[in-house]
Amino acid sequence: MNEDLKALIDTYYSLADAMAAQGLPGDGESLKTHMVMVSVAVAAAEGSVRDSEINCIRQYLGYPLTKEIVHENILPAKLDKILTRPPVEIYAFVAAEKNMAGAEEGPGIADMFIKVVDSYLTEMIMADGDADENETWIKDKYISMLKSEVKKTRKKFKS
Repeated sequence: MNEDLKALIDTYYSLADAMAAQGLPGDGESLKTHMVMVSVAVAAAEGSVRDSEINCIRQYLGYPLTKEIVHENILPAKLDKILTRPPVEIYAFVAAEKNMAGAEEGPGIADMFIKVVDSYLTEMIMADGDADENETWIKDKYISMLKSEVKKTRKKFKS
């Protein structure tokens, strides 16, 4: 496990909690739940969620996921929707950028979050030693959707 990546994920949970305390949307637990659902959707792209992928989700996201939970509670209809909607916390991350000095000069909080998610999902895909094309395609589609949503949200804040 990449301890630095795990620490970054935990930092975003804490950041989401801090932003929720300021009245912005979402919180750390909501972000964690969203990321678990995205992880399962990506992992399931090859037909099933393997034990190595479940272990990766548990380690990185700190979620007590089991095969039983996947099969009983995470339905395909939920997985389809989760890949087309960003976590609500992404809007809070963009809102926070608006209040940061020099935010226009480099990648913002939302951009860094997307990089962390991309790195994590890549680790999860590789957890079973097999980078399935379908998993990679779904991950890339999800990351593209996040980038698009951040871009649209920034435009709204500018106008």
